[in-house]
Amino acid sequence: KLKTEIKENLDESAYTVAYLFHEYTVPLIPFLHSRNIRTIYSERLDGAWVTTEPLFAKALGECDVLTCNSLPAKKRLEDKLGKSVYEIKNGRRNGILVSRKRPLEVKKLLVPCRISRVKNLGIILELLHLFSHDGYHVRFVGEIEDKVYHTELLKQTERYGVSDSIEFLGYAADMDAQYEWADVLILPSLQEGTPNVVLEAFSKGLATLVSDIPAEREVVEDDNLRFPPYDVNALKRAIDYVAYMPRHDYDQMIKKHYELVTTEYSIEKMTSSFIHIAEEMMDNNLPEYNISEAEYDKEEFERLIVEYGKKERLSSLLLSWIKKSRNGCDIASYCKKNAWNAVSIYGFKGAGSILYDELKTGGVNVDAVIDRNAEGLQSIDGVIPPEKAGKLRSDVIIVSVVDEFQSIKKYLENYCNCEIVSLNDVVEKM
Repeated sequence: KLKTEIKENLDESAYTVAYLFHEYTVPLIPFLHSRNIRTIYSERLDGAWVTTEPLFAKALGECDVLTCNSLPAKKRLEDKLGKSVYEIKNGRRNGILVSRKRPLEVKKLLVPCRISRVKNLGIILELLHLFSHDGYHVRFVGEIEDKVYHTELLKQTERYGVSDSIEFLGYAADMDAQYEWADVLILPSLQEGTPNVVLEAFSKGLATLVSDIPAEREVVEDDNLRFPPYDVNALKRAIDYVAYMPRHDYDQMIKKHYELVTTEYSIEKMTSSFIHIAEEMMDNNLPEYNISEAEYDKEEFERLIVEYGKKERLSSLLLSWIKKSRNGCDIASYCKKNAWNAVSIYGFKGAGSILYDELKTGGVNVDAVIDRNAEGLQSIDGVIPPEKAGKLRSDVIIVSVVDEFQSIKKYLENYCNCEIVSLNDVVEKM
């Protein structure tokens, strides 16, 4: 659909250069080259996914110019693709530094980001749960990108009993009001390019805490203002660091952050860099593209994009599972607590195989493994196709597949009457 819309515009205009600003636009590179349009791709995250998938890496290798907004992304892209990459830092419009006194207490926590698993918002809920006596209040400000994840967060909020301490505001047109309200901004992401919200917070004179990931280290140099993405105690220490910081040190921190934005991250500097690249390209002769759109499997591109989403959700599930295990929780005990003496697993690949091992190790009877690829899993005891699930005497079927739980549940209900739950729910509640 996107290609059709672009083609309609291309047929009416003489475009010579296309800027691509999202990993999902990488499949457009051969399409644009087939129409003699030069391409500039700007990586907005850390470059991990687009360089891991061979088809995407191949298309990026054909791109005329590659840019990114952080040094870690530049290094990764250059190492993986073997070509030069421009680092163009994000830019902000800078005003006068707002005069803010160090808050007497750090209680109001602003988390400005889209609701997505990669933003790792669960750690904020854990903070409210484990340190409820500290009286924190949180505002999540950002559009809901992942509705399933948003629902999971709401359930976790209710289970922790912290609903009164949280606001999901969605998109906010007046961010200045949010910055004014907050005592500190927190960005707990698992993956980022250079984060604009951090730069904006710096320009507003707001203390800022970020997860300890490569792109954030480039912007927030003080180790005390960073925390490992899954360490809620480290996040608490970072909050206390700001709360008990001497006034002079606090003022110096705010001033340093503001100067960083005004000197290194101005919007004028960013736009002039992009314009310079485009002008250079237009001044040069059109390259001979030895690439045909037909060389690329369009369906494979689409499949990889879908798989990317699934991998992100699976990673989130497994990391949450590991974290619960470190805190002494395990699925086998949870099953016994619920009197699930005979458990079947739907889906063996990925999380299903880990679940199988954990239940066996924990002394839970695995009645069967239900998988549509039952013939290819004969080395596993008790593997059956879904159609034979009606013969089981299981107390519960745990669906390990991270997507489409409701459709799988409905499908299994055609064959059996036992309880059917998702592995996501089990990990959340155990």
